[in-house]
Amino acid sequence: MSRDLDKLEPEFREKVALLLTRCANRGVSMRQFYTQRTPWQQARIWRSTRSTNEVVQATERLKANKAPFLAQIVLEVGPQYSPPSARGHLTNALPGVSWHQWDEALDCFWLLHGKAEWSIKKEVELSTSLLGNGYQVYADETLELGLFSAGLGWGWDWPHVQLRNTASPLNEYSWQQIDHEMLEKFGETEVS
Repeated sequence: MSRDLDKLEPEFREKVALLLTRCANRGVSMRQFYTQRTPWQQARIWRSTRSTNEVVQATERLKANKAPFLAQIVLEVGPQYSPPSARGHLTNALPGVSWHQWDEALDCFWLLHGKAEWSIKKEVELSTSLLGNGYQVYADETLELGLFSAGLGWGWDWPHVQLRNTASPLNEYSWQQIDHEMLEKFGETEVS
């Protein structure tokens, strides 16, 4: 998985650079930990919290919707280890239907005393001498720039921001179109 901002679509990359600067100006240092995710990486995350039956159902649904490339990826990544602390599904997005595969999504954590901070409740003194939470500042600045904040939009996944306000590429494209786009963009085999 990439942390490279240069992998992002140019329009989104420009807004992300401004987002990170604006957060820093408010006393919150954000650090990217995911930019582009390949369909294989997305499949591994998806499969890490899925049963064999769920995998079979998903691949059958993909094939029925003319997305054989994505179905093959879900199968070829094989079973994935899910850490005992993982509760629920880590993602609902099959490969191709996360904006990370389209280079239009970013996940960040905020830095507090040199360490990654994930809390959406912890408050610290900001540059304005007011108390605030890093993810709230991040979400506020995201909206100001016309981007989508998953924390505010979905009420969870505070690290995630994306260019489009639509939750999934499936809201704009068919499975067949997504399958074609992912094959064109990433090729037939995973490159390490």
